[in-house]
Amino acid sequence: MVFAVKPVSAEELLFSRKLYAYIGLGASAVFFKEAYDSRRKGSDLYDRYEEAQSSLRAQELYDETRRYDTRGVVFGVLGMGTLAYSIHVLRSQPAEELPLPRRAEPMQLKGVEVGVEADVLRRKMGLVLSRRW
Repeated sequence: MVFAVKPVSAEELLFSRKLYAYIGLGASAVFFKEAYDSRRKGSDLYDRYEEAQSSLRAQELYDETRRYDTRGVVFGVLGMGTLAYSIHVLRSQPAEELPLPRRAEPMQLKGVEVGVEADVLRRKMGLVLSRRW
């Protein structure tokens, strides 16, 4: 049994930058709606706070008002951040591939060559000392 699998590229839908940008735009809309609803609920509770008869009930309504106002600000900031990021991703160009790093020439110190070797797969890095006789 043979399966032919093509390599995954950045242009595919699941790995597309535009997909994540549009998801971010949708999330920012949800955050803005939550911010609006929280501010409206906080305003309603504040109106009830002003009409409260007892000090205990007034304190409860005031605390709820502060909680909803804080929630509205947090969701508003989240919405703005998500919107800004989404616009940035939609307007930016895809990054070009970085060139492969050049291998550094070893240094000469008093007749001894000092070089650095790295093996990414084994997660090792070493210092190489060599002297030519």
